[in-house]
Amino acid sequence: MYDPSVQRALRRPGVLRRTAPLFGAALAALALLLTLAPSRHETLFAESAIGVFAIWALALVGSWARLPRAAELAIPLLLLGLFAAVRVRLGSGMPGITLAPVFLIPVFWIAIYGTRGELWIVIAILASLRLVPAIVHRDEAELAYSAAALLVSAVVSLLAQRVVERTRATEESLRRILDQLPVGFVMHQHGYIAYANQAFAKTMGYDDGAQLVGVPSASFVHPDERARLAQRFTRAHRGEALPVEDRRMVRKDGGEVVLEIAPMALHFGGEHTVGAVLRDVTGERSAAEREKAQRAQLEAILSSVADGVAIVDADRKGIYANPAYLELFGLDADDFRGLDRPAFIAKVSALTDEADRVAAMLGKDPGAPELVTFMRPRRRIMRRTFRRIELPTGSGFLVVWHDVTADHDLAAERERLAATDPLTGLPNRRAADDALVRELARARRAGTPLCVALLDLDHFPRVNDTFGHHEGDRVLVTVAGVLRAQARITDVIARWGGEEFLAVLPGDRDGARAYCARVREALAELSIANVGAITISAGIAELARDESIEAAVGRADAHLYDAKAAGRDRIAG
Repeated sequence: MYDPSVQRALRRPGVLRRTAPLFGAALAALALLLTLAPSRHETLFAESAIGVFAIWALALVGSWARLPRAAELAIPLLLLGLFAAVRVRLGSGMPGITLAPVFLIPVFWIAIYGTRGELWIVIAILASLRLVPAIVHRDEAELAYSAAALLVSAVVSLLAQRVVERTRATEESLRRILDQLPVGFVMHQHGYIAYANQAFAKTMGYDDGAQLVGVPSASFVHPDERARLAQRFTRAHRGEALPVEDRRMVRKDGGEVVLEIAPMALHFGGEHTVGAVLRDVTGERSAAEREKAQRAQLEAILSSVADGVAIVDADRKGIYANPAYLELFGLDADDFRGLDRPAFIAKVSALTDEADRVAAMLGKDPGAPELVTFMRPRRRIMRRTFRRIELPTGSGFLVVWHDVTADHDLAAERERLAATDPLTGLPNRRAADDALVRELARARRAGTPLCVALLDLDHFPRVNDTFGHHEGDRVLVTVAGVLRAQARITDVIARWGGEEFLAVLPGDRDGARAYCARVREALAELSIANVGAITISAGIAELARDESIEAAVGRADAHLYDAKAAGRDRIAG
């Protein structure tokens, strides 16, 4: 069981915090040994390093929290033994004498983390390891050096331990004060209770706070509250200031109490930990009152949200809907409460022109957000998201309907502008390419013919040179209007480039020639102010089986060239 009266380094979490104070110094001592020892002792240094790391591994893997405190003496004693073995290998002389300060590392370790009795034991062992061999071998130099080092280390270690004992006494005084508090107070350390005052012990059904020390903190928390409380304690450990919250706790007899908990970061036992003030509010706030307050707060927040927000249970029956949601579907709060899925699907389907798709969407399990176009009472494009949430009564779903009409229309307008020739208003070449691919796929799927026609204004550069580009643009706009007026609803007329236009004409060659003839006749009857009459030449190609779009457009272009070569104002192909 964890005992906070002596803070042991080997009981701390983490590799560095457990081992660095002792073994970092040991490694530094070995580096000093390598510097001072002659080259013939390099093997000794390697053996010593292996020994240090073996002891480090023992400190790391041991389950020290479950062992008696006295067991931790093994680590400094092993280190003393290792240094003694090194001393024997070095023999007499200066290298062996200079190793004396290394023996003080375990002594200072015990001075800080052990008791006074353990400190005297280690000093006695060290004296036997250093002084007895020196006396037996009559090594006066080592005897004088070691005796002085032992005396200094004993004095410094006792002074250091006195400071540590004062700190522990201060903590003990704090514990006595906390035991007098009328509210509960606990300290949580590494998942266990490190301290509990009398008020908390009595609240939880125990006689003494000492009975709770070393007990897992989670054992007192209601299972439904453990995850949230652990998250709050983690945030408190990081130093966040958290508001007071109520949590359900479990007494020794299995009964539940509601405690108001205020966690905070503290420094206890030489470590950063989390303390908490706990007040029993079971009699003040029933579960129903807390649920009512939370519901009122949630409804107040959701009432101000412009999106339609609803909460439904695991069976998709309505629990709550905010005003925006009720307005969207023409419901009131009583209509929505208990509304089942079939009734809701019927309600939504009546507002759209895609009843089957919407019904299928609403009938399946939650997935990615989907769009629904409402046509009644006005056109609106809504994005629906459906997410699983945990409710006080079990699983449920949060449903959000967000109006994306403006964003959708803006995106559509941007797409339209990106595919439109800014001068004539006809589809541009990019849109023509898309139309060619689309109409070719449709024609092959249906087994129907498809034609393309390239139409080019005759002598158009002369118009620009004679009347200027402004008049040339006016001519292009006028001709584009004629091309559009003579087209069928299934035809696509696009500006291909310059004074050249492309027509995608579903149907056979006769239909394509008829379209081009209508355009020629309409232009023949037209006289453009300042410019006069304009004629047009056209080349037609009907797509053959398995012919590519590029090949068909190339044939239409070749026929257009033939029409130009034959005197213009003609249709070829």
